[in-house]
Amino acid sequence: MRIHLFSVMFLSSLMLLAANEKEYPVYRVLRAPQIDGQLTDHAWRRLPEGRGFRLLDKNNSFVLDRTTRFKIGYDDAFLYLAVDCTEPDLKNIRAVETYRDGWVFDDAIELFFQPGEGAPYVQLLCNANGARWAKRQGAEREIEPPAAWLAAAGRSDTGWTLETAIPLDLLNCRDIGQLRFNIARNVPAEKKDKHQCWVKVRHGFNDTGSFAVLRKQASNGPADIELEGSEINHEYDRFLFSRLNDIARGGKGWKEVEARYSAAPGFEKVRAMQEQLAKNCAQLAASAYDRTYAEWLKIVATVNTRSRTLSFKIDAQGLSDAEFLVNGVPVAAENGSFSFIIQEGVTAIAFSAKAADNASLKFICPEFPELERRWAFAENISGKDWTLPTFNDLAWKPLPEKIPAGNLYFRQLVLWNQKHDGQFRCLNPSVFCWNFSLDSVETVYLSLYSPTGLPVNSYEFTFTLPPGFRLLDMEEGARRNRLSLAPEKVVAEENAAGATQYRLIYKARDIHEWKTADSILGIFKDADGTPGDQGQIPYARLINHNLTEIGGSLPYALLPPIRGRRLKKMLMSFYKGDMPQALSRELTDAVLKDSIRSGMDTFITYPIAGMVPDSVRKHDGKLIMGYLNHPIWGSKRINGKVTDLFREHPELFCLYYTGERKTDLDPSIAPHKQQIQFCPSLVNGKYQQEFYQAVLGDYREFFFKNYPQAEYVFLNWEQEPWTGNIYTRSTNPSGAFCFCPLCKEKFREYAKLPPDADLSNENLFKNYYEQWRSFRYSQDAATHAIVMKALQDLGKKAYFYSWSNHFGYWEAAKNIPFDVFLGCPGNGTADGRQQWKMDEYMKFHQGKLGRKNIAGQRFIFFPQTNRWDTEKVEGWLKFSVMSEDGYIHPETWKWQLIRILATMQGGCDLQNPLEMVSGCKYYIGEATRMVARYENIFYDGQRHDALAVSEQIAYPDLLVLTRKNERLVLLFNESDEPKTVTVRNLSLTGEEVARAFYAGTRLPQAGEFSITIPANDVEVVHIELVFIE
Repeated sequence: MRIHLFSVMFLSSLMLLAANEKEYPVYRVLRAPQIDGQLTDHAWRRLPEGRGFRLLDKNNSFVLDRTTRFKIGYDDAFLYLAVDCTEPDLKNIRAVETYRDGWVFDDAIELFFQPGEGAPYVQLLCNANGARWAKRQGAEREIEPPAAWLAAAGRSDTGWTLETAIPLDLLNCRDIGQLRFNIARNVPAEKKDKHQCWVKVRHGFNDTGSFAVLRKQASNGPADIELEGSEINHEYDRFLFSRLNDIARGGKGWKEVEARYSAAPGFEKVRAMQEQLAKNCAQLAASAYDRTYAEWLKIVATVNTRSRTLSFKIDAQGLSDAEFLVNGVPVAAENGSFSFIIQEGVTAIAFSAKAADNASLKFICPEFPELERRWAFAENISGKDWTLPTFNDLAWKPLPEKIPAGNLYFRQLVLWNQKHDGQFRCLNPSVFCWNFSLDSVETVYLSLYSPTGLPVNSYEFTFTLPPGFRLLDMEEGARRNRLSLAPEKVVAEENAAGATQYRLIYKARDIHEWKTADSILGIFKDADGTPGDQGQIPYARLINHNLTEIGGSLPYALLPPIRGRRLKKMLMSFYKGDMPQALSRELTDAVLKDSIRSGMDTFITYPIAGMVPDSVRKHDGKLIMGYLNHPIWGSKRINGKVTDLFREHPELFCLYYTGERKTDLDPSIAPHKQQIQFCPSLVNGKYQQEFYQAVLGDYREFFFKNYPQAEYVFLNWEQEPWTGNIYTRSTNPSGAFCFCPLCKEKFREYAKLPPDADLSNENLFKNYYEQWRSFRYSQDAATHAIVMKALQDLGKKAYFYSWSNHFGYWEAAKNIPFDVFLGCPGNGTADGRQQWKMDEYMKFHQGKLGRKNIAGQRFIFFPQTNRWDTEKVEGWLKFSVMSEDGYIHPETWKWQLIRILATMQGGCDLQNPLEMVSGCKYYIGEATRMVARYENIFYDGQRHDALAVSEQIAYPDLLVLTRKNERLVLLFNESDEPKTVTVRNLSLTGEEVARAFYAGTRLPQAGEFSITIPANDVEVVHIELVFIE
């Protein structure tokens, strides 16, 4: 009996160990797979798979949709990894071409490798385009991905795939048998299930205490791959089998589906799969469980598609051979009514009949009476195409009051979206509910396109604003670019209830079959109303005389007035402050006024007198002058002083890698296309004084001529010596410069090369790639120092932008007194996961380089016409919202901005005032209202997060800033539920005073307090300190 008990205890211990430390047996690869993103190599067939990823939720739930599988192999030099990521809709895949501005949240695989317990881990990122990113734990900067690290992504019928070959040297790994790891996946298309990984973690992907272990195997694969896979994934497989078996035997899971959907169209497919499972569930291979269950979820989802019923009645006399069709399919009448189901999108409704003399016809649609007269009419037609949405009926006539005798054909198109954010939406960007602050304006992008993909001959957008709302001037008839078209005519009519219906009529030639234009609506809400009130703004598109949108409605909610505060030390800017989208004077003025009220008061504009800079000055905002990065991107003023210097000294023109000198000074070339680039060795040497004087002249006579009160010039240095970006080695250096004899001689001295070194352009590119980069960084920094001196001598400053991880350049320029502006966090949400990344960047910029106050950058969204791209197919779907689910969440911008300012301590740029939509200005104002109160701490303070501890909250959601006798404790709650925390503050005397800013209450004691942080919010506790002597 003792032996049996010991055996049970021993086995239990082993099972406990296995549960706590996941293992993956890694087998030798005899022939390396080709890294092309296609998982078809023989090597992968011999390796077992890992599956069963878990969500980063409180239960570490298994992922049931968008599943992920992987395989790992090795040889003496590389670790090989294949990943298969299911994605139901390939259009959802979001992946940047390069991580040039640092890490961004896109469809990607995150890999964590720790070469032994307690050792620093290496984090690698490969996205769905094969872009790579790498960083070592605790390092100041990211790793430039070595050329030997290969990665390629592909697409399959079920999703996307990744192959990568990782050099063992990159992992600091001598024995892969000791390698600990985690594999994670980011899924931005998912709202709640966006973070998933293979191991069961407590704190995040990088929870080293939970990492799995690679168990090195000498052979090239297991004897039974299916059995090995079952052992690796036993917990996941057991979970899925229980779900499938429950469905198969008609258990609770099946009964819930049956009760909910049995009356829905298409349910017979669901029932058929349940019957199939009842027959073969027990025979399924474990490796097929996840695909089978995913197929079950997919089939169930098909009976819950976006659809609705529509009904018509026909009151007719003297008709025969009548036929009613929907998308070419006949519909039978029931009790005199034609009822049918339409899907989201465009539906073609057709009716044909033979009419006798004096026949009559009336269409009746009780739910949507506007459809009753929206029919196109023809007397002669052949074939069945006329009953389909793709038929071009522009030549058809409107429905006549009296129908003629003979064969008659009628058709209309109905456009329907279940919600305002549907597949054929017209209002952008994506929000769940549009917020309006009292006494402020909201800018809504109206996307103009033909939803049928066919030409149009008329286009009207109609919407009804409740009392207290009004549409600001749209400059009807104005000639505009496609970034913001003006309607040809605006008709407004107020009804008895005080609501106003607006009809915006656009020129038919502006509505292209496949190109999407934007028209920006400025909707003003007056000061009347109660915050929290909600309502709907009905809208519809009326295209031609027979395409009608039904059921369109934009939900809205009211917020309090914007009450932000302007900051005195930090720069709160818009680098697209001149707003390239043309707007009316009234709308421009309202947008800029509200932006300044939110605390975002600095606008980068061209130095040319105009409506935008004049309005900024009118509202006491601040201007920064920018003009195509003149002169550091070359001279952009054909008649400026710097260009005159080229005319006087043609030797200044640089020599490109191709051997070409571009000496054309053609005034007909647009300024942004001018390529008047100088030799850096000459402007830093022989012509340094002349260059300085020319720059000084251009700044004085052009940049600050119209707006002398402007304090800054904006300069962007997203430039690399070999062209391209900082993450991938350039493959086309044709645009690189300068390769003149003088620059090569300077390089020889810089690199300490012998006189006979081969400095041909090709050899420099091939064998001195990095040395040349470093050399050119030093040249660029020297040139920028001259530009900076010119500005300083005018009493001005430089607001200077480049990539956060442009480390080589930043080190070369560390002594230039720029006001630095980084692309950090850039595209990614400034949440807890980004907090440690921002802090890592600051270890380099603030720690190593000593730049204390740096402006960050965060984008809310990019319109589909970003970068003047008005040629996009389905552009209405391509507003790129910089959030994890593609929707703007205005309430998060309060805590996002506070995180950025607490970390960067110099300000933040939000790109374009027009992008602060749906109440973002209110929440940003709530952030600046607090920061303005404690700006000295934000600007001059230091981070000491360890001074506050709590069992319920910790870094990165608990930050501490200190300055002299003050302390700020920042408490972030990014969840959807309120969070009560108890915080203990260290190194206090017991006599301090603590006040919660947003709660507006004084806390009983500073040493320890409990406080509730609202959902998706932040609380800031200010503590006045008395130091212990």
